[in-house]
Amino acid sequence: MKFGFGTTPIGALFAGLVAHRFGPPAAVTAGSAVTVATAAGVLAWLYARDGGDRSDRRSTGRG
Repeated sequence: MKFGFGTTPIGALFAGLVAHRFGPPAAVTAGSAVTVATAAGVLAWLYARDGGDRSDRRSTGRG
């Protein structure tokens, strides 16, 4: 997850600005919302890329 290291200064600046203006709970809430939105976007992209068809996947034999 090396790509995350370059975004730390941007996220820290954003969190600091939000915390200064609205308080620490708002900064945590905003960070959580961005994380959930990003995860949903990545999952939607993966689903769209595969077309939702998982029938060609082979079983790994695990559980």
